[in-house]
Amino acid sequence: MAACCRAALIVTALAACARPARTTPATAATPVPASAPAAGLKEWTLMKNGGSMMRLVGDPYKAERFAIPVRYPADMKTDSAPHYHMGTEHVTILAGTLVLGFGDHVDVTKTTEYGPGSFIVIPAGVHHYEWFKGETMSHVEGFGPMGTIRLDRPDSTHPPAVPASH
Repeated sequence: MAACCRAALIVTALAACARPARTTPATAATPVPASAPAAGLKEWTLMKNGGSMMRLVGDPYKAERFAIPVRYPADMKTDSAPHYHMGTEHVTILAGTLVLGFGDHVDVTKTTEYGPGSFIVIPAGVHHYEWFKGETMSHVEGFGPMGTIRLDRPDSTHPPAVPASH
């Protein structure tokens, strides 16, 4: 068989494999309003830094993959202390602005602003600090446990959230 015919067959076979799967009404997902968590998900929980999060997949406290939306009120100032996390963070900014800097000390001249659509990867152990402009919503994924260690208090290891009732 000629090379051009083999290539055409491979492209056709790949295209056939790439077709979307058919769904029937019985297996199609039912949309969930953005303001409410999907069935089985927890409600928003308050984080120690003043923001709030909701577990979508997995548990950031355990050694497993997780996905969480995180939101911060308009112009909320975290204590901005340099810190690091025990796992790598994959962050997508959905709304508002994340102001992010890297290093052992806060230096406002060495920060970058990330707006909606920005994707940032912060590897485990990388020292950083942040604050927010406007109401900020992000989507964070990673592999837990995602404890936070502040550089000014190395014994400050804590999980990313506490129950809202506390």
